[in-house]
Amino acid sequence: MNCTLSWDSRVCRGFRYDQETGDLLVPEDGRYLVYFQLTYRGHLNCTKPLMLVQRVVYVQESYPKELDLLAVQDTLPCMDYLTKTMQASISYDLVKNDRLRVRLNTPKLLYKGFLGADLLNAIQPDRSLRDGEEEEEEWVEEEEEEWVEEEEEWVEEEQDLSFGNI
Repeated sequence: MNCTLSWDSRVCRGFRYDQETGDLLVPEDGRYLVYFQLTYRGHLNCTKPLMLVQRVVYVQESYPKELDLLAVQDTLPCMDYLTKTMQASISYDLVKNDRLRVRLNTPKLLYKGFLGADLLNAIQPDRSLRDGEEEEEEWVEEEEEEWVEEEEEWVEEEQDLSFGNI
């Protein structure tokens, strides 16, 4: 089961909270420190190890499918009572109106948690893979041209070597 967490709607620093989806909406373009912490508690009735999986995902206006931003998982042996806190953070370029949400596989064991994002610096992130692909192609072409030129020079030098009769 994959559940989206709902959050306390007291949101600050310009973030808006969408109560229907449980998303935090990014207020402006920039590099953000995105972080979360989840604490699990509860009695277990298990016969095999328990896997806890949580992910922070984001959704772009231009691409409406969830993309993983970061994930944490842990496998725990069976026990009578579980207490486990998991946390993670990442620095990432986000665009205004990107949506952040947390997904987890064991919502019944969740005791408390939080999701946050702090703007590190406002920037104009380049989200276009196409531009990145063109830049890489240009770099590869330049490298190939340099290599061909070097090879041609080497061949010319090799041809200039002449050995007389010894």
